[in-house]
Amino acid sequence: MRIGLVLDNPKRDLTGLCLIAYHLLQQRHDVFIIPMYDQGSDMPFLQLDAIVVNYARTSNVDLLKTYKQLGMTIFVLDTEGGLMPDFGQGSPEFWAERVREIGAPSFIDHYIFWGTRHYQAYRKHSGIEEKRLHVAGSPRHDICHPKWRPTLQHSRSGFILVNLNFPLINPWWGTAHVSVDQNSIVCGSARQEMSNTAKVIPVDVEKAHRFQDELLFTLNELLRTMRSLAFANPDRTFVVRPHPFENQEVYKAFFAPNANVVVDGSGEVMSVIKAADLVLHLNCGTSVETRLLGKAPVSLEFLNSEVVKYNVSVPSNISYPVKGIEELDALVKDPDAIPAPYKEMGPYCQELKPWFGELDGKAAERAASIIAHHVVLHPRITSIAFGLRGLSSCQAHPKVRHLILGAAALLFGSRRVAAFRNTLRPQRAMKYTDASSIQEKIQGFAQCDGGLLASSVNFAHHALTGFEMSTIHLAPLEPIGAKSS
Repeated sequence: MRIGLVLDNPKRDLTGLCLIAYHLLQQRHDVFIIPMYDQGSDMPFLQLDAIVVNYARTSNVDLLKTYKQLGMTIFVLDTEGGLMPDFGQGSPEFWAERVREIGAPSFIDHYIFWGTRHYQAYRKHSGIEEKRLHVAGSPRHDICHPKWRPTLQHSRSGFILVNLNFPLINPWWGTAHVSVDQNSIVCGSARQEMSNTAKVIPVDVEKAHRFQDELLFTLNELLRTMRSLAFANPDRTFVVRPHPFENQEVYKAFFAPNANVVVDGSGEVMSVIKAADLVLHLNCGTSVETRLLGKAPVSLEFLNSEVVKYNVSVPSNISYPVKGIEELDALVKDPDAIPAPYKEMGPYCQELKPWFGELDGKAAERAASIIAHHVVLHPRITSIAFGLRGLSSCQAHPKVRHLILGAAALLFGSRRVAAFRNTLRPQRAMKYTDASSIQEKIQGFAQCDGGLLASSVNFAHHALTGFEMSTIHLAPLEPIGAKSS
């Protein structure tokens, strides 16, 4: 079978998707990893039997309906399926009701969840039949399991990692700047980011702006705290890692006076966490990865508040809570000083399982089995129908830009079009990956699994023109010494 996997954010999602692809390749299926920005132009020409999308929301309803019309089996594996507010806006119940409101039960064939927390919410509120709901665990977090952990490599070691989580006030496209007089950053795009969010989900904008104000206050308190720590510990290297959707340039400007602070959001966060001596955060989901990698995350609770937590309690609950700058400074000087009970993983498993499922390194394998088992093969739609869909970028009511992009992808290949667009807007490039990175991951998984897996990994070629597409095609070859995981 020919199965497509939509890739949203490579930093966050690529490893999990590659691990699913690895298991599908073992089952002799062709896999296509499709950049989210180019799915509308590429999908009609890939002749897929099934497509696994990264979410089902208002913004991609047209795409999903079109894929259904083209005869594909549609799966949703939400790559943001982890920590959400326990209740209220943004909670699993909130998103389940949104799925029902957009009519998703009519065009989603199967929904795959990480844990039972989301599964139960969708079973009650989404309108999707229970037999089409599945729990697999989190493929992304499989990499933290000792079996797959050897694939995590990083160039640095022995540093203090500070993971940030403030995209709502410092979006990557924003215009934040440093105010030298106030020893703080000013996030001029925060209001616009919330307005953008309000276009996707219902938002009390006035209340949200007050929340953003408190977030900004907390962010600046955190940054000033880190600057003080860096000055007080000149022999220590601090790595400040922004959220993938944050503007990291403003952090570089803020920490310019600190020679021992490096602002670096590159690579996969699990690799960085594994190499760090100490992991600091505030209400950040990377506390989960830290726990799963056998370390104790440290939460800056003296900077926290109920407003900033926003009903998300797990990061604080699974972390060692630091209650003041003096205690934090002592930990920077001696990371081993975290009390022994906080270093044990066992007590925190029950806190994580409802959100992340079984933490056994087999989530990707389960997801691949669910996908392969439930694909329904349909007769191929005529190439003319596929072509028309491609020209409209799979939009039911295409705008002029959709038609231009669809035509350009047909005439020049979506890979070339994407490269051109990325030169005009460099931030777009973070949504793309390359064939060599995927091949390296696939072979790394095979080595962890005790064998080799012969496969070809190349950019797909357009069925009509032969031009390279942004989509990457993984094809199984004869396995050499591979064994089932």
